[in-house]
Formats: sequence, C-alpha cells, structure tokens
Amino acid sequence: MQSISRRKGSAVVVVIVIVAVLAILGGAAWYFVLRSTPEKAVVAMLEAIADGDQEKLKGVLTDRSAEFAGMARGPMGMSDEKDKGMAYEIGAAEVSGEQAKVPVTYPIPEDMQQGDMKGITINYVVHHVDGQWKVDMPDTIKSMMGDLMPGGGGGMAAPEDAQP
Repeated sequence: MQSISRRKGSAVVVVIVIVAVLAILGGAAWYFVLRSTPEKAVVAMLEAIADGDQEKLKGVLTDRSAEFAGMARGPMGMSDEKDKGMAYEIGAAEVSGEQAKVPVTYPIPEDMQQGDMKGITINYVVHHVDGQWKVDMPDTIKSMMGDLMPGGGGGMAAPEDAQP
C-alpha cells in the first residue's frame, strides 16, 4: 500500500513540474515573441507598406493615422522597393510612458551620398493604445519637422485617441 501512494505522489510531482515548465515557457514566448513592442509596431508598419497590405497597415496605425493606410499603395507605396532589397535599420525605442520614438535609419546609396551622411534616420512616434503599440503618423511628421527645424515641434505630443 505504501508503494502505491509513493507512486501517486511521484506522479503528482511530475505533473506539477510539467505544468510549471509549460507555464514558464508560455510566459517567455509571450514576453519575447508575441508581446507588442514599439519596434515590432514599426517593423509591421514597414512590412505592410512594402507588401501593399492596407488592412495590416490600418492595424498598426493609431485611429487618427488611418488615412495614411493609403501609403500601402499608390505613389507613396514602397512595394517595388521590397523586391529591390530595401534596407533599413531599426534602433532601440526611447519609451516615455505611453509613447515611444523608434529610430529607423535608411541607407543612402553610395552614388547619392554627400559628405559623411551615409543614411537618413526617421524617428517614428508610437503610442500605447488599448494594450498595443501603434504608429502615429501625425506625431511622426511633427517629430520629423522638429528634427529638421529647431523649434518645429519635434516632441512627443499626447495622442488624441489614447486612453487616459
């Protein structure tokens, strides 16, 4: 009788260990792979533009940026560039509360470089809305203007559609 209860006890311990390991793996997968980050939002936006996928693009833009989903097609779309191997480098996000700036550097072709300038960096402004990071194009444009002209509004503004 004693060996039967030892076996039951061992089986329970094994089940508990397996459940704990699966919970840890699931949490790690969510944190490192599935969790929304400002950088992932910008990458998803750039991929949607390159793929010409307006629906995917709408999903990673803030509500007030929805009109920019047309970038996935037409004269501003980069769908041809994807096939040409358009390169960019995503930098680490600078997070400030519910907002972040994600620097993306686009290399300048060698024949177009002037001086030491090897690339152009755009700081995309991203807002944390309803548990997801989303790119905000109006604030990105303000940030770009501020980067070009001192005092031009380069800060991160409070999003109009953000939850308090």
